[in-house]
Amino acid sequence: SSGINAEYGDLVESIIGAIYLDLDEDLIKVRAVIWPWFEEFYKSYRAAPPSNPRALVNQTYVNRIDKSVVPYPGDGYRSIACVTLRSDAGKRFSFRTIGRDRETALDVSYGRAWHFHNRYLVQGEVT
Repeated sequence: SSGINAEYGDLVESIIGAIYLDLDEDLIKVRAVIWPWFEEFYKSYRAAPPSNPRALVNQTYVNRIDKSVVPYPGDGYRSIACVTLRSDAGKRFSFRTIGRDRETALDVSYGRAWHFHNRYLVQGEVT
């Protein structure tokens, strides 16, 4: 969700793990090496932490939102979530996500709905 896909996240974790081992498992030294990589992100995140998309969507679309979560066919662990927004003009926009569990699927669908709201509905590109 931070914009870094899973492959890059795994790569960064591997590099940090190698640094940790090379520095004899000294966390103080590891922090000194990797802090410059994350300092700008941390400072900007701390200054303006992201809002919860679920809360923002629910506050913005009072009585104009539908949501559902169903099990993924043939898989008892994954779920499919759907969040549907209704615009002021009555047009429906649905956001479906397959997630590892009910909450993750629903959270991602809400995030996608909020992104769409900000990118297209607020800008007036879609009515």
